[in-house]
Amino acid sequence: MSSKKPKNSQERNRRLTVAGEFFVAAELLRRDVHASVTYGNAKAADIVCFSEADSTCVVVEVKSTDRASWRAATGKVPEASDKPWVFVHLNENHPAYYIVKQRVVSEIIEKDREAYFERYPTKDRAVKKGDVFNISPEQLKDHKDSWKVITDQLLRSSS
Repeated sequence: MSSKKPKNSQERNRRLTVAGEFFVAAELLRRDVHASVTYGNAKAADIVCFSEADSTCVVVEVKSTDRASWRAATGKVPEASDKPWVFVHLNENHPAYYIVKQRVVSEIIEKDREAYFERYPTKDRAVKKGDVFNISPEQLKDHKDSWKVITDQLLRSSS
């Protein structure tokens, strides 16, 4: 078995992404949620969770990092919705999980953008293709281990 270091940062990020998705799937399976990691270059979903009671599924977005913040979006602010997002912080001990609805991601990004434009009022407010929106663990601290964001959606759909 090889334990080669990634050749470049793109390969390193790909490995972190896959590791985070499997950690999230494992945590969901531990909570008796049927979860499946998806594969491909242009995925519409990172993980799909299934309700045991019916054919309902919940699509989960996963963001993984071992750095100070996650790249939550590039080029556009995600629309407010109930889609669950799991932010995985891969540290040296155990992963930390922050689970929110997409609307929380949108609110955090919009709040950061407003603060930026207060500091720089002459800047163009339009979101540009290359704009990067990061989110830190501090911004998500109230959502640590909030697995109910996902499990409640599955329970609600099967009742």
